[in-house]
Amino acid sequence: MSKPLSESTIKMYDVIMNKIANDTGTKRDANESFLRDTSKIIAYVSTKNSEHTKKNYYATILSFVRRLKFTEAIIAKYDAKMMESAAEVEANYESNQMSDKQKANWITSSELKSVINKLKADVPTEVDTYAKYRKLIRYLVILIHSYLPLRNDLVNAKLYKDSDKPATLDKKINYIIIGSNPHIVLNNYKTEKTYGEKVLALNAECASELLKYYDELTSFSEAHWFLVRENEDDHLTNKNFIDLFQSAFGGKKIGSTMLRHVAVSELYQVSPEQYKKEEALASVMTHSVGTARLKYAKVLN
Repeated sequence: MSKPLSESTIKMYDVIMNKIANDTGTKRDANESFLRDTSKIIAYVSTKNSEHTKKNYYATILSFVRRLKFTEAIIAKYDAKMMESAAEVEANYESNQMSDKQKANWITSSELKSVINKLKADVPTEVDTYAKYRKLIRYLVILIHSYLPLRNDLVNAKLYKDSDKPATLDKKINYIIIGSNPHIVLNNYKTEKTYGEKVLALNAECASELLKYYDELTSFSEAHWFLVRENEDDHLTNKNFIDLFQSAFGGKKIGSTMLRHVAVSELYQVSPEQYKKEEALASVMTHSVGTARLKYAKVLN
């Protein structure tokens, strides 16, 4: 039996379904009938450059066609395409090489620090309009992500001082708590079903900046949303968040996933020669390099 989908995954799948329907000139209905035209949908997904994107699209489609009990023939067609994309993604993981898109948009940690300094300098002295507030939250979001390589989890986060936080935290909402022990509480995130509530410590710089701008931030949201929409006391959508995030990097398409790649790549810093050795050993042991590192490699000192 498959695991129930998290709320964040359900929202992501819904966004993808809307995009597929819009881009193919069709409309969604209760039975997602447009997915029955497998040739049209597969042709559309094939136009995507990223195998990750194709895999995510097919995972979404399969979730719906299985739940809605489409014919076995339709499910099999989508499942076969899903397996193709998954194999390509796995092959890319095994080679550990950057894609062309990643190369074009890569950023080093030192370059990221320069971006943060520019964003900080761009924060207005008075934050009394939404345009100014947007500059502030853009700076704070990138600052936090430079220390904590999260996914898009800040979209659904509320901000509180420790002395003001609710007695009971909503398990469907993430929280940023600042005080003597500044931290982020993740309740609503991609792998929540596996790891449950996660509490991540906030470093001194992030905590200090959040405290400095606490009054300005909360003045835009009585509900205490960290990232609030214009003229509406509700959190940003994922699309809003992506647009905000990418606007910090000029013409580069850098999102939270890219910063996760950067964080891991700079931590491990494996040379091509070393990786080839690891790959060769993994081949002999009939498993992946990732399995070797996580399950077999031990700390020797």
